[in-house]
Formats: sequence, C-alpha cells, structure tokens
Amino acid sequence: MRKFVPAFMGLAMVVTLAAPQQAVAWSTQGGEIVPMNQYAGTVGVGYPGLRGMVHIPVMQDFEIAPSLWFYFGQNTAAPVVGDIFSVQLKYRVFKKGHFQIALAADPGVVLNYHPAFGVGIRLGLPQLMMSWVDLIPKLSLHFGFKMPITISVHPAVAAEIPLLANFGVEYSVNNWINVFGYFDMGVALGVAGSAVAASFSPNVVLGAAFKF
Repeated sequence: MRKFVPAFMGLAMVVTLAAPQQAVAWSTQGGEIVPMNQYAGTVGVGYPGLRGMVHIPVMQDFEIAPSLWFYFGQNTAAPVVGDIFSVQLKYRVFKKGHFQIALAADPGVVLNYHPAFGVGIRLGLPQLMMSWVDLIPKLSLHFGFKMPITISVHPAVAAEIPLLANFGVEYSVNNWINVFGYFDMGVALGVAGSAVAASFSPNVVLGAAFKF
C-alpha cells in the first residue's frame, strides 16, 4: 500500500507530460455523472485484476457503464482466474457545490475458469459513492462503501458478501484525460449452507479515463 501513492503520482506525471493542456476537473470514479451527449471510457489495472468500462449518460443524474473484468485473484487467494461481465448503474442523489453522492449497483455474470469452472450471478449492490470534485485544482477525492454481493450457482450454491470501504483520487490531466487510483479494503463473508467463513479482501487499482 505504501507504493500506491508514488505509483499514482508517477502515472499522473507521465500522462501530464504527454498531454499538457489546461484542465477542468471531471470525474468517472465517484458520485459524478458523465455529462449528457458525452461518453467516457476507463481502463484500470491492479490486484486482483483488470477492468474496462464505457460510461454512457442516460439522464442528467443517471448513467450506465457496461464493463468487463478479468481477475486472477479472489480476496487473498491466487491464482483464481475468471471474468465478470457486468453493467454499472449509477444514480446521483445529491449535488451541492463540489460535493456529490450517488447510489450504484453493477449486476452481471461471473465465469470462473481456474482452479475449477464455476458460474455466479453478481448482484453488485448496495454501493454508496461520494466525491469532492475539484477539491483542489484538477484533483478529486472519492470515498464510500460497497457490498457487491455475488451468488454462486454452479458447481454449488453459495454467496460471497464483501463489506468494503472505498477511497480514491482522480487527477484531470486535461478536459479529455484523467488518471485515477483507488483501493477497496474490508472483509468478505463466504456463506455456504450453515457455514460462514471470513477473509481479508484487498482491491487496488491504477487507471486512466478518457472522454470521447
């Protein structure tokens, strides 16, 4: 975790030098919604995997974001390899000045390939997203809480209930490119029949967002 901030600052510096333009802060990672008639794509890499998303505004306070995840770990277990096909649904419920709050879910389908084939249904809710956009020039701060529940349906019925605190930062390089970093930390409860097991659940991601 000590390497997270230097890595994020290094990524921001590289992209800034590559595309030096005057920036107005905007955001994809927290409570803000992409403006109407614009779209944004995000790509992130870290542990436990890679994720790509396309943010599509539907209304002023509501957007959808189809996404593809490739994961190579689950909680602290690795290698655990699979894909998640999901759609994030984000609705902004509050905005005042730079501060915004949104509720979100990302339902989808989970396909696990290794160490055994499995199929699950991701409910991906509830999620609370809060942001201070342009807290200082070009920089936005995000935090919140996530409980993205997944139900396994094959080869056995079980549930995973993560309880995760979220914190992130996002830097606007220019009006079209952002870099971001975030981590989700907490505990994941595995429920199978009457058995319940708890494990540490770390998620750390660095990435970039772009408007088009």
